[in-house]
Amino acid sequence: MSRQRGLWILISGTAVLKSRNAAVNELRAGGWESFDGASAKAALQAPDPEIRKTAVLALAGFPLTETKGALETAVQDEALPVQLAALHVFGALRTPESLKRLGELARDRAALAIAAIALLFNAGATAGLKIAETSSEPEIARRAKEARCALG
Repeated sequence: MSRQRGLWILISGTAVLKSRNAAVNELRAGGWESFDGASAKAALQAPDPEIRKTAVLALAGFPLTETKGALETAVQDEALPVQLAALHVFGALRTPESLKRLGELARDRAALAIAAIALLFNAGATAGLKIAETSSEPEIARRAKEARCALG
């Protein structure tokens, strides 16, 4: 493994995220009897950002067609952990559409760019990294290009 690839894996590994099952179990323990698309939308309105983050992580087992609206809401959340959880789910889905959206977020949202670039790198998503390279922020564009070049 190259030193640069190891660095990108380390950066993405700094945000330790719960598995989908653990997130669902945590929601149930907190009074959410069942978890489906409707309860996800309700949980994303909870005042506690930890509940919102957990709800987003629990969406990882659902197809993007069912979760895209909730994930887009989470990306706009005021709490950074909720936003990062949404990026994690977009990256974990590894569909062309979810990776494209991750690239767009890396290009357009400077605060989330580094996390999104790391997730794209770990997914081997050169197309998403190319999107991030078009960022108007030179630092983001540079990091995305470095990550894409490291993939080869």
